[in-house]
Amino acid sequence: MRQLAPGHEQYWFDTYGEVARSGTPIRFKKPAKALDDRWFDVHAFRIGDPGDRLVAVLFNDITARRRGELRRDALLKMGDQLRSLTTIQDMTGIASEIVGRALGAVRAGFGRVAPGEESVIIENDWSAEGYASLAGWHSLSDHPSFETASATKQPVVVADVAAALPDNLSSQAKDDPGIGSLAVIPIENHDGSTALFFVHVAEPRDWSDDDLAFLRNVGDRLAAGVGRLDAEALQRTLNLELSHRMKNTLAMVMAIARQTLRSIPDQAPVEAFNARLQALSTAHMALLQQHWTAAKISEVVKGVVGAVEGLDRFTISGPAVSLGARATLSSSLLLHELATNALKYGALSAPTGRVAISWKVADEQLIIEWRETGGPAITPPTHKGFGSRLIQLGLIGTGGVELRYLASGFEADFSAPLSQVQERNAGENR
Repeated sequence: MRQLAPGHEQYWFDTYGEVARSGTPIRFKKPAKALDDRWFDVHAFRIGDPGDRLVAVLFNDITARRRGELRRDALLKMGDQLRSLTTIQDMTGIASEIVGRALGAVRAGFGRVAPGEESVIIENDWSAEGYASLAGWHSLSDHPSFETASATKQPVVVADVAAALPDNLSSQAKDDPGIGSLAVIPIENHDGSTALFFVHVAEPRDWSDDDLAFLRNVGDRLAAGVGRLDAEALQRTLNLELSHRMKNTLAMVMAIARQTLRSIPDQAPVEAFNARLQALSTAHMALLQQHWTAAKISEVVKGVVGAVEGLDRFTISGPAVSLGARATLSSSLLLHELATNALKYGALSAPTGRVAISWKVADEQLIIEWRETGGPAITPPTHKGFGSRLIQLGLIGTGGVELRYLASGFEADFSAPLSQVQERNAGENR
């Protein structure tokens, strides 16, 4: 049998020999390297007189089906992993490896053609053992397949690199003799720039329409993922610039207030005004970190009360809840007012006093509870100024407030519909 198929791996002959000896039939699926890695569903069984040890083998070529399964599984795996990745290098490296292994390739990668330049920047690619990575900067003229795909915006596919020589599309094989076949898929990004997804295979390969559709699908997904990360990076830069400008603006407002109102004998209102501006600044920072759409309530609470007194004086707890933009601003002013009052008159005015801040969601309502302990006895204020009116407005300016002035300390409950708290413009007419 070995003489009939000298190029086949020993595994096949060992398997048939075991069937001949034991008489136990076997069925398996395996690629045959001697037949260009085509996949076969093999059924081997003994026939005739057991002493003759004759084996019949039925081969069913399942290459197309198997390759389709590998492409499908690769897309599913890539989709699961790309969502969780946060760097372009990780994204391109993992996607390239998934595709390379699915197609039995020796190299795969993603490159971005530099706008206005005759060069391509290949991100973290994948290559099999013994094949060098192409990650880095390359001149397009050094890779004619890249250059042609970039210029024509059409796929470049070479089934047999050696047979294509001296075709300039495969001239790179002179420097990389291990490449037998290649495919380069151009992807046009939303900004008009071009990206390239490429695959190199060691042996000649007949690229099917399904193979090329798979590569286009992968390239589009990868380009979208890279574009998302680029957009997020740009947004972070814009947020930092906006934050810097906002801080400068608020600092200027506070400086103008001090300069304009410095002649007023009672500076307490001026300081209160400045403190409230600082509370707004804290709220804006929390929103900036979430692209101005929402802020985590825990970050808002810690940011505001921590600016008034050390966080070691507070016990803060509650589930993960996001606040809309307007609720973030109004709640920040509310919490600042409560913390300031506690520092002046309540629990935080005593060395051992503490404040517990907790929140929960019940019956579609967000409820924030404020509890002061260890401070002096509290009595209701006889004069209600701006701060008192601010507290009465509650979380979103529509009430939902219960205040208790107890001998053990001040307590307050604030509630508002969760749907309104989480709306970007909660409480506004639309």
